[in-house]
Amino acid sequence: MIYVLLILLVFTPLGLSRLIRKFGLIQIAGGDGMPQLTKGKTYLLWKGSALPKRGQIILFDDQESEYTWFRRVIALPGEEVAIRDSRVYVNGKRLDEPYLVQDQEEIVDEEPVRIPPGHVFVLSDNRVNGYDSRKLGPIPVEKIIGKLLFVK
Repeated sequence: MIYVLLILLVFTPLGLSRLIRKFGLIQIAGGDGMPQLTKGKTYLLWKGSALPKRGQIILFDDQESEYTWFRRVIALPGEEVAIRDSRVYVNGKRLDEPYLVQDQEEIVDEEPVRIPPGHVFVLSDNRVNGYDSRKLGPIPVEKIIGKLLFVK
């Protein structure tokens, strides 16, 4: 039964149209503090502001600076995040971050922050120069434009 619904959704003109509107292509204009994202390269974006998973790279709107930013989701609603000795801790446990560039400079410690409902805490993978939740605070989920697909 579920396969029939899936086939109807994907292969009917209306279903295919809805599916196509959920994706977008986006080209990286600058370094943006994310070493995994190459300037000038095009990436696939899943549009929508549904709650992302930890570790996903999201594109969000920052109305203060009038820019959109790519950042990695570190903490989810209700979680507590802190930075000690250049390491990130979520709910008191050190976060494993294999995507970070090795040999980064030390970053400033951050006191624990509880993430409010409907928000996420994001960090740049370039922690030294990153413009992220350390400056912006937790990001409202409704400001999320989408999630990058197929990026580690």
